[in-house]
This record gives sequence, C-alpha cells and structure tokens, in this order.
Amino acid sequence: MKNIDLQHLRLIKHIVDEGSMSSATRKMFLTQSALSHMLREMENNIGVKVFSRRNKKLFLTEAGSAILYHGERMLSEFAELEKKLTDIKAEKKERIRISTGCYTSYHWLPAIIKMFREQNMAITVDIVTESTGNPLAYLENGGLDIAIADGKPAVPSFYKIDFLFEDEFVLVVSKNSRYAKLKQMNYKELDGADLLIYNMDEKNSTAFNQFIKPNNIQLNSIIKMQFTEGIIEMVAADLGITIMPTWIALPYLNQQKVISIKLPEISLKRKWYAVSHKDASKAQKLFIELLQKELQDKYGV
Repeated sequence: MKNIDLQHLRLIKHIVDEGSMSSATRKMFLTQSALSHMLREMENNIGVKVFSRRNKKLFLTEAGSAILYHGERMLSEFAELEKKLTDIKAEKKERIRISTGCYTSYHWLPAIIKMFREQNMAITVDIVTESTGNPLAYLENGGLDIAIADGKPAVPSFYKIDFLFEDEFVLVVSKNSRYAKLKQMNYKELDGADLLIYNMDEKNSTAFNQFIKPNNIQLNSIIKMQFTEGIIEMVAADLGITIMPTWIALPYLNQQKVISIKLPEISLKRKWYAVSHKDASKAQKLFIELLQKELQDKYGV
C-alpha cells in the first residue's frame, strides 16, 4: 500500500510484541517521540486509527488487527528475500539450473550431480524438467543456466558452446528375437519389423530419418511410446525393435534385459553440447567441465 511502508509494519508488530510504545523503542532504535510521530503519520495517511488507548495501554483496532495480520506475512517474506539476496551476494548458495533435450532418460545425471555436490557443497543443481522440450528458449529467457543439446545449435555470439561427447546409435532387440540369433545382419533383415520410437513426429526421429528411411526398410509398423522404460519393456518382450543411443540403452544392456547390435552397413552418431552464457559463473563452468569428463569417459565414442 502506498501509504504504509515496512517501517510502519515493523512499528505495529513491535508495539504488540513488546506491549507498549516505550518498550518498542528498544527494537526500533528510535525515540518514543519519533515512534509516536511515525504512528500518527501512518494513521493520517490511511485515514483510520490503528491503536486505541484504554487505561494508558494500546489496543489494536479492527484496522490495526488487519494490518498486523497481513504485515507479519509481508515482513516474513521480506526477511527471506533479504537473506536470499545476502546469500547470493556472498556466493554462499549458488543455484545452477540445467536441462537436456534427452528428457526420457536421466540415469546418467544423478551421479554427476552427486559428484559435483560433494566437491561444491554450497551449490545446488536443479533439473528444470519443464524446459526439456526447448531448453535453448529457456536459456535465452533466463530460465536456465546450462542447456544440454544434441547437435551444435545456432545461437547468438553471447553464448558459449562446449562439446560434451559423441554417442552412437545401436539396434536394440530382445535376447529371444530372431535378430539375436543371426551371425551377420544387413539392413534388409529389418523388413517387416515393428519399430518402437519415442512419441514424436517421425520427421524428428533420428533412427527413422537417418537409417530406416534412407535404406528403404519396409517396416510392419511404427509404435510410439513416451518413455524409454516402456520402449525397453516392449523390446524385451520381443514385441518390436528400437534404435537408440548407446548411452541411453546402457543401463538396460547392463541389466541384460535386452541386447544391442551394431547397425549394419552404417555408423550413426550424434554429438552433444552444453550451451551457456559467455559470462557464466565459475561454478557453472566447473559443472560443464565435470559433464565433459564423466560423459566422455562413460559414454563417448
């Protein structure tokens, strides 16, 4: 409200908490005369009495009670804001917001975040899941600090692009499928297969556009699913095949739910990059360096 400021709210709270105007002077570090003037000024500004006086004691009026109720919440919120700004200024609690276009599988990320937190206890790393559909837009609008993208994106010069790693697509099939028994495979063996892909437009599917379509493979059907786990379970049940990056398939390969086969007659690879602002903080740069090291060591081709 234009005619009430934080000092007025503090004055009312201290008078109520301390029981009198004179006692409130110790909290406000002002004289009783100054506090009395402040109270009269507020009451004149808002046009109603905040306190009534009975037997030399101050009692809140209806208006005063309403101001105290809402004022305590405002003061609490403001105290939290002051603390947060102080922490940010002192670099005590930096928060790194990240996102990746690979929204269906985060199995690789928790271990890296944990490792980073162990080395940088005062820094929090948040995954901004709502930005996974278009992380670069969130980066541009200030909603992200680091966007992980496949393919080198075209971004303005005030962004920095760091290469992370390169992964290779593989054919993933059931251990019991006919493909698993073949000694040698060529792409024509995939005619009549049921292909499982993510729930997206086929023109955005790397597997479809860079392998199935160029090789004129005649599929029986294309089955679209939202999550990696669902695709893997369908493949494990021999209800179809899928083509996905090794780094996404790796946990399921390690569990021996499915097996991978190198794509016949082609090497299909994809590069991943971290995009950040050129004036990124030291902590953000350290996180990108850790991403590079860990992803290249574990999943890089």
